[in-house]
Amino acid sequence: MEKNNLISLSGSVTGKDIEYDSNDHSNLRVKRQAVLDSKPEEPLSYTTSENFIDFLNNTASGNETFNFAKFTRRAGWQLVDKYSSHGPEEPKTLLHCKYRGKKCDSRWFDHKFGAYGNCYTFNHKIPVSLAKEEGVNLPLIQDSAGPIGGLEIMLDIQTWEYAEAMELLGNSELGLKFIVHTPYQTPVINAMGYSTGPGQKAFVGFNKNKVSNLYPPWGKCNPERKLTYADHYTVEACAIECKLSRVVAQCQCKPYYFPGDFDDCNYEQLSQCAFIEIAKINANFGEECDCPIACKNEEFDVKLSYASFPNIPYGGDLGKKFKITLPEVQPGVPEYGTQVQYIRGNVVSLDLYYESMSETETVQNKAMDSTALLGSIGGHLGLFIGCSVLTAVEFLECIIMSTLGHCKTAKRRRELSLKKTHEPELEENNHSYHNKAHFNENGNGSSDV
Repeated sequence: MEKNNLISLSGSVTGKDIEYDSNDHSNLRVKRQAVLDSKPEEPLSYTTSENFIDFLNNTASGNETFNFAKFTRRAGWQLVDKYSSHGPEEPKTLLHCKYRGKKCDSRWFDHKFGAYGNCYTFNHKIPVSLAKEEGVNLPLIQDSAGPIGGLEIMLDIQTWEYAEAMELLGNSELGLKFIVHTPYQTPVINAMGYSTGPGQKAFVGFNKNKVSNLYPPWGKCNPERKLTYADHYTVEACAIECKLSRVVAQCQCKPYYFPGDFDDCNYEQLSQCAFIEIAKINANFGEECDCPIACKNEEFDVKLSYASFPNIPYGGDLGKKFKITLPEVQPGVPEYGTQVQYIRGNVVSLDLYYESMSETETVQNKAMDSTALLGSIGGHLGLFIGCSVLTAVEFLECIIMSTLGHCKTAKRRRELSLKKTHEPELEENNHSYHNKAHFNENGNGSSDV
């Protein structure tokens, strides 16, 4: 998530671009009329999870040509409207979409695979031609707080077509999982997503928090850490690459929703090797993977609130507007008496928006730098021994003056000592001189006699 410097805004309001991921909560949804690529003439009919297990055991197991990615793309839950590539007979799943009051459709979403199957990201890789056609600038931004400035979607998740199984570690829930993330982050919906179920309208308000962490020895982030399949380092992307490396090394393949140019695992490789290795890493992630925290990261503080959806009058209007057709009653399919009952059992409504246009920044600082260390030492010295810088200078001055005074005193003493030593010698020399002069005078007198 980055500030959009292409948008001019007044005051302190910041333009923001954002991605939303919506992902079906099921691990591998299979539609009853889904068609396999290998046998397009044979429709699939599953009414219980046991039928689906039989299908995997009989068709996917041992079939090297079976492709889980293609199968999930075709048979899993999909975003369907009049702009998608599906036929007119395919029931619509994207019933309603608005962003900042402007209609949007399936073309505004980007498909990718996730641990739950098909995943769709809003405001990511929107075609430039579509943006020009719709008269919008890319990336999309929200410049006013509240639901009116965010994304509003209504999805039919078709719960009556779920084919979950405990044997395949299937999910017990009905609904969608979604996550709010930045464009450079890898969405890990199965670990970090939020859930909402049918018959509810979820109000998803969020705020952005920028996080800055320190490198060792003060912190644990590694600014030099790079990833192979992601331009920006995140713990989530690192975890995926760690699991990918382990699975490829042990199983010689990868799950279809992992990145990399490796062969996709078939059914046996997934169930007997890949899922087991991933579970081992999840159980001991800290020791299995070297994934330090990111030095720079952007997180979203998400707040959820729910309301029952829809009320009876509004539900009747929605049923007429969207021309909802009740599914045919058959084993495994609940009977819906009215369109309102169908909507309450299958339709999810989401409002996603910024609660405020302000941002929070969390910065990890050093507990004590060099300046703080010197200040702390000085403070403790002043507290415990009454010492300050001025006092230290005065002590130094006292020592220097005392030393100089002592040196001067010693010098005077040496000078006095030398003076006293030379005075007797001078007196003796003067006495000898006078005696010699007297002798000369006497000598001269004797010679005259």
